[in-house]
Amino acid sequence: MKVRVFQEPPPESLGAELARFEAQFRYPLGANASFCISHGRRYITFFEAIGAPTLVVAEHDGVVLGTIAAALRPLRFPDGSVHPVAYLGDLKVMPSARGGVVLARMFQELHTRVAQPAGGRAYAVVMDGTDRLPSSYTGRLDIPAFARAGGISVLKIAAEPGRENLREIGREQSEQFASVGFRPLGGRADSRSVIAPVVLENDDGSAGGLLEDTRLAKRLLLPDGGEMLAAHLSGFNWRHPCDGARFLRGVSARCSAMGVPAFFTAVAAGFASELLAELSGCDVVVAPATIFSCGIAGAAEVDWFVDTAEI
Repeated sequence: MKVRVFQEPPPESLGAELARFEAQFRYPLGANASFCISHGRRYITFFEAIGAPTLVVAEHDGVVLGTIAAALRPLRFPDGSVHPVAYLGDLKVMPSARGGVVLARMFQELHTRVAQPAGGRAYAVVMDGTDRLPSSYTGRLDIPAFARAGGISVLKIAAEPGRENLREIGREQSEQFASVGFRPLGGRADSRSVIAPVVLENDDGSAGGLLEDTRLAKRLLLPDGGEMLAAHLSGFNWRHPCDGARFLRGVSARCSAMGVPAFFTAVAAGFASELLAELSGCDVVVAPATIFSCGIAGAAEVDWFVDTAEI
């Protein structure tokens, strides 16, 4: 087995093998749906759009056995300070290679390259229902221990015709109603979005967010081979739950007019129930996810605000 590290797109031949490799992994979305992910043959674009990327690939005789990736990015702490952090994702190990050294070797290579610039701080987002959690395979074999740091609710909201009552405010997004918590910063929507990213607000400014997609960097594929077409609402914030719900209905109408069937957004788990109560009558699928972190003081004490475009 050899472990290779890339901070630029892998060679075309490996990109093709990576595409075949990730097609075998399925992820839950709510109670009755699932999807697989395609990062394309360039593969690393998704992480480039988040921060400085590192991709680790384990392979044997040209067959990919596992992957893990990281993006070095800023994280704003609840006290307003900003620190570098490694966002980990795309951890996959072929079922036949689990229980061996593949996972440890990949983590060791990644740790060598990102631990110091990230100050030992890292986090990951894991959809609930995933077979193995980071707490079950970290904290041993020189892999730093990851612990539960918080929860989010991923909302998939169907597009429906209606009145938008929204205004476009360019590209500078307001967070005036954002609650205190951990907030990843940066990210380049232009690098990952097919649609032109646009910041929207309610007509009275009571809620807002950035409408984008990830189809240049990551596509969601259905079991029948079709694509789950969807937009993403990033940086979603609101003054009151009723304002947030009104805004989401407006975004639903905007997506309908664009021919986009649905959009994703995420809210901290503690805010989900009051927001969903205001969305009665909307077609909403809720998929919970958990934040795991290491080296981040107070990570489990306040809310986390992450965007579905970067999960």
